[in-house]
Amino acid sequence: MGEWMRFELLITTVLSLLAGAPGVSKAQDVLYYKFDAGGGDKVINYARSSVKGPDEGTLMGNARPSQRWAKGLYGGALYGGETSRWTTRQNYVDSGWAGAFTGPFTVAWFMKLRGQQAGINDLSYAFSGVGSFRCFTNGLAGRGLMVRGWGGKDLLLPVDIQSLAAKGWVHVALVVNDKAKVAIWYVDGTAQTPIPIQNQPSVGKGTQDFRVGFHETLATPFQYDM
Repeated sequence: MGEWMRFELLITTVLSLLAGAPGVSKAQDVLYYKFDAGGGDKVINYARSSVKGPDEGTLMGNARPSQRWAKGLYGGALYGGETSRWTTRQNYVDSGWAGAFTGPFTVAWFMKLRGQQAGINDLSYAFSGVGSFRCFTNGLAGRGLMVRGWGGKDLLLPVDIQSLAAKGWVHVALVVNDKAKVAIWYVDGTAQTPIPIQNQPSVGKGTQDFRVGFHETLATPFQYDM
């Protein structure tokens, strides 16, 4: 998102065997979007690994072509969705990937508010769609972010990310490492208070593809350029 959205898995021994590296776990990018095409409805996946997702994601929703691509911090960006009294504009990436995963993972992206932030009770999703694995602001997350459905307790970023993103681009990352039994959020590279965890991340295969910037038809679209 912004210049890129990266979804990275530290693959398990089983997947390492499939990748030809028995007994050795290493980081494997699944989705890595730069949003650099600037037009059309396809988004290149720059991930290079044995477990990468499809080569291209597809822009979906009811946004017009001119409302799909935006200027990012370094290059292109995904144009954020918008909700008003008159209409809801949806713009998101269907990755084409619905695979399951286990083990440590990292997600990271840039975000900047587009238009007006939805009310605190209107959940706005940064990503969703593999099992119940999802990230959102508002609702239980307040003005921060929350990741749920990863296999353990809710992971809350208790930072007013909405205000930061209203001022300009902000970088967000979450590293979940069950080996060290800790999850850590980062905001513009600064580590937040570590969250102790006990569970190994375990996400089942989704009934729908992993989506960037959306959850389901009844949810508020993610109102941030990414």
